[in-house]
Amino acid sequence: MLGRMLLLTGIVPAAVTFIGLLLVWRWHTAKPHLPALWLNGIIVALGYCVGHAFAQGLPLGRPASAVEWLPVLACAVALLSIVDERKPVASPWWQGLWRLAFSGVASWLLGFPARSYLGVAKAVAWVVGMAVLMTGVWGALHRQAERQPGALVPLALTGLSFAVSASLVIGHTAAVSQLAGVAAAVMGATFVLGVLNPAFSVANGITAVFVTLLVGTVANGMFFADLPAFTGLALVIA
Repeated sequence: MLGRMLLLTGIVPAAVTFIGLLLVWRWHTAKPHLPALWLNGIIVALGYCVGHAFAQGLPLGRPASAVEWLPVLACAVALLSIVDERKPVASPWWQGLWRLAFSGVASWLLGFPARSYLGVAKAVAWVVGMAVLMTGVWGALHRQAERQPGALVPLALTGLSFAVSASLVIGHTAAVSQLAGVAAAVMGATFVLGVLNPAFSVANGITAVFVTLLVGTVANGMFFADLPAFTGLALVIA
């Protein structure tokens, strides 16, 4: 049973992600004039959705829980991240505004089951604070990935995903921990590609998907499990 779950939520999504990224790399090498690199985020989101489907299933209608919003938000931010690839649209101010807007929507949707006991004031404070934090981490990670292509940044993101998964296990939420493990497997595929291609970068689409999944899994652990708030915030900032 454990081996089957490892195959379906680890190896399969990692393989889907790696093959997809490899095809985009070959396409970009053959036709460098085409804007193919923004597809990397969509590939990573797709790989995560495959693992999420095996672990929890995918929502057939409107998501009914914070966990069900994770694949929806991952795909949405992957599609929107094409904004970061287009110049002069991709100015720093525009990037900051759309990231903050998306982060606000994502924070509201991920925390919506807790709004009933948080109250209006605390819910608004949660959305604003988490949106600002998410935007800051997103921007910093994007800049670091731009400056440092290759395998090092993907390796760090893979390790962070595993750390989140382990923390969620300790917080007594195996289901969300499994989803963080899916994210770790997907990011592991980006690490392998970074080893094979030192020019590979996880900037833009991939960092957008990663930050969304990171905040989503940590938020689930903080609200609906025993993950301490300090630990959750430390994992996001790390």
